[in-house]
Amino acid sequence: YVRGNAGHLVLPPAANDEAAAQALVNQLAGQDVQRVVVAVQPSESWDGSEIASRALARVYRLVGETPTGDWRVQIYDRPPAVLSPAGIAFANGLQLEGAAVPGKRLSPGDVMPVYLQWRGEDVSLSGNEKITVQLLDAGNRVVAQLDRPFGQADLEAEPAAYALSLPRALPGDPIA
Repeated sequence: YVRGNAGHLVLPPAANDEAAAQALVNQLAGQDVQRVVVAVQPSESWDGSEIASRALARVYRLVGETPTGDWRVQIYDRPPAVLSPAGIAFANGLQLEGAAVPGKRLSPGDVMPVYLQWRGEDVSLSGNEKITVQLLDAGNRVVAQLDRPFGQADLEAEPAAYALSLPRALPGDPIA
């Protein structure tokens, strides 16, 4: 649950209105909204073709999804406009050209997006590649980790988005 100020809106704002949904998402982006959390409930009479998800995906990246009964809670994050140069070459010819971890305050149980820009040819991939992203604490202990296959979609993304699910209790947090 959200604590503090959070805007509330309905997406699409009218039944099955794709143009209004895209206009609303563009307005959010224009107001520099960085994260959108959507409770998606299937409803043929309101958003039968996932208009909300498609409109958001044009500007934001889906970085987390949690099923809750018949609903899905989706977290969309806006990729940074500029990534820090990385310039890392891998043995198979792939290049990690840029990286960014948005500098916002995260809470226990939150999702931390990591953006990586890859370059290379898919022929360099054997099909056995994997991406591992880790969050380390001050003592270099793993706090959160993501492991998933690495493939063509990672090379085509502008940039590729990876999401670390933070544990509900972080080191240094008081135990409730």
